[in-house]
Amino acid sequence: ASPLTDTPRLSVSFGASVHHDQVREGTNVSFECHVTANPPVSEVGWKYEQKALTNNVNNVFISDNTLVLSRVVRQDAGKYRCVAANAEGEGESADIQLKVLYAPVCRADQRTIYGVAKREPIQVPCDVEADPPQVTFRWSFNNSFEVIAVKNFIQTKTRSVATYAPRTKYGYGELYCWAKNKVGEQSEPCVFQVIPAGPPQPVRNCLVGNQSTDGLIVKCDAGEDGGLEQSFYLEIYQSDDGQLQSNWTSTKAPVFEVTGLPIATSFVLVLYAANPKGRSNYVTLTGASAKSPFKDEFTLGALRCRHNSLSSQGGPHSKTGSSTDVANAENARRCVQNGNISGAQSRPSLTNPFI
Repeated sequence: ASPLTDTPRLSVSFGASVHHDQVREGTNVSFECHVTANPPVSEVGWKYEQKALTNNVNNVFISDNTLVLSRVVRQDAGKYRCVAANAEGEGESADIQLKVLYAPVCRADQRTIYGVAKREPIQVPCDVEADPPQVTFRWSFNNSFEVIAVKNFIQTKTRSVATYAPRTKYGYGELYCWAKNKVGEQSEPCVFQVIPAGPPQPVRNCLVGNQSTDGLIVKCDAGEDGGLEQSFYLEIYQSDDGQLQSNWTSTKAPVFEVTGLPIATSFVLVLYAANPKGRSNYVTLTGASAKSPFKDEFTLGALRCRHNSLSSQGGPHSKTGSSTDVANAENARRCVQNGNISGAQSRPSLTNPFI
């Protein structure tokens, strides 16, 4: 470059009408890019968090050296910079930080259903996100007949915890939690259902795959949890003698990675869920481990079929070598040989066939 030419030198500032420390959701924000360049630049571009912005996309408008964000939301907060180029090269400004103030909103992924017995107190936490984070809370209870203010709660920063106990059958319903900061009160409350506590529902839609000579993976969908945290259990019995081969527990989801199975052996898999109020009905599957690492016409992995419980509600326990056991094994083989992947839906049972 000659003494009179150079790559662009850029700086960025908020527009004259923008009070950068008071930007709230729903307002318009403008930025100005200040360029010193010889030769002149042909165009100015903009980046948000290192990604190029496009004119007239979402709420972005670019005109000459100006960037306008229309009706900003909290997701627009972050670092902005302008970029430009001339015949001597490219230049970028330093970042400018946009902070967007917003009224409280419910934090995602909160527990929203609580099971409780009459007169049993529960603690229900309510978490919000807000900027500024200085918030106050209020709670209420709604049972479809009346709305009652809840006064028994505490607050720590952006979390409030209400203590509540249903005293009659009308004490079940919904707890509402609102938070408020200097921007305003949240438009929709955080909602928590208070239901009578009970045992969980059975797991459903169970599939088995990734078989090997000594292992398999069982995946099910969780049933309703009865309003309490639940755990999931898998018991594996040998079909020929009813002996318990292994048992497995999962606290997060009804997904089990089973290892250590004997080769070429038929099994019955018994699955159930449990919470502090009791256990669900049982769901049973019938299958076998692979004969070799390569292929077996009767494997739980190739099977992916769901079979009827070995016992029905109120029926006798299944016995080793019973006609029910043999019939289930034969149904499983027929399912694989016929290419019937969906199979028959398992029926939950009140009884474990091997207890």
